[in-house]
Amino acid sequence: MPSALVRPGLRAVATTVGYAASVLGLLGVAVAGPAERGPLGLPIAALALFLAGSAFLRVARSASDRQVG
Repeated sequence: MPSALVRPGLRAVATTVGYAASVLGLLGVAVAGPAERGPLGLPIAALALFLAGSAFLRVARSASDRQVG
């Protein structure tokens, strides 16, 4: 976990970026047409954006848990 996320301001930025990326990734999956599907049945870019957003949220959450507990 990055030690810089111990600061509340950076943790808030990571949470905001993670949330926005996750929502945009889900929107990308919802809006994609049948021609834009990748080998997994999902658009690769939207799936990558969603997973990156989820990773940001997980890191921000673990930084918050370490500071409290």
